[in-house]
Amino acid sequence: MEKKVIILLNDQTYNPIILQDINAQKKKQLPKLIPEAIRMTFDIAGITNEKNDEYLNLAGGIQVAVTSNRSVMGSINLVAEELISLRLNINQTINREKMVFYSNYIHTRLFKKGYRNSAEALRDALNKPLKLEEVIEGEPYSIEKSWNYSELSQLDASTLSEQQ
Repeated sequence: MEKKVIILLNDQTYNPIILQDINAQKKKQLPKLIPEAIRMTFDIAGITNEKNDEYLNLAGGIQVAVTSNRSVMGSINLVAEELISLRLNINQTINREKMVFYSNYIHTRLFKKGYRNSAEALRDALNKPLKLEEVIEGEPYSIEKSWNYSELSQLDASTLSEQQ
């Protein structure tokens, strides 16, 4: 039987959250499950409950977004491909064992910043004062067609030099 798994990955620290056996009933519980999984991720990294509470209070609501970051997508795809071949214990919705395993992965981007793994990057990020930063959304790209394509059929290519 095929089970649905949700893999969330923090784009700054690459800390994974793995939620498994997500059916319609559990999908309704995601607003409760995700903060619980964040607490577990912090616990794995050795973050205190006080810092965890401070983070969750400051963060407010949980927002999950699609990413265009190829490094993050590559890491998510790697975890997904590996999880497909494993026999998962579906008696637990939050898979702590796999979260511990993947938080110890070496990510090239983190390694270049001097971190050995995502748990270390998370500890460092949370040792700094927590503050909200304004999210600035860029304007959507707009492309205006100004070329008259019908002129291409009238173009005499024999008059063009090779250097043009």
